[in-house]
Amino acid sequence: MILSMSAQARFFLMTVLAGFLTAFLFDLFRVLRRLFRHPNFLTQAEDVVFWILAILGVFYIFLRENAQMRVFTFVGLFVGMALYFLTLSFYVRLVLNAVTGFLKRVVITAFKILLFPLKALFKLAARLLRLLGKLLKKPVKKSKSALQTGKRYARMGLAGFRRDINVIRKKV
Repeated sequence: MILSMSAQARFFLMTVLAGFLTAFLFDLFRVLRRLFRHPNFLTQAEDVVFWILAILGVFYIFLRENAQMRVFTFVGLFVGMALYFLTLSFYVRLVLNAVTGFLKRVVITAFKILLFPLKALFKLAARLLRLLGKLLKKPVKKSKSALQTGKRYARMGLAGFRRDINVIRKKV
């Protein structure tokens, strides 16, 4: 099917817009990738997946419009991307970085607020355990010495124990 000149011009402008939108989505993707850091090989794999999806999206637009693949369609895509990257990309990334930075701070603050009661509870439990340790230190020392005395009597046998009891009775 042969397209009229006005239909071709409209389709060319649509491909320029598609290139513009693809470049904007790539900028959005770059900002999100910067927010969630990961190794370089994953970055490269993500780029490949992004561009495959972008190509499929553009071809879907071509199929929906019953358009023919011509050189001017690819020129329109590249012109749209070039226009975006040369004009708006820098400012869009500045705004997106500011927005994501703000949202990141909001989420971190929300987590701090939500986790504050748990943190306070753990601090209180730590103080109580330290206090309990100080209070039990003396009785533990006494019981330790009593256990050592019991071990000594076990080694000496019953006769040594009776002898010590008699010595204690005489003192009293």
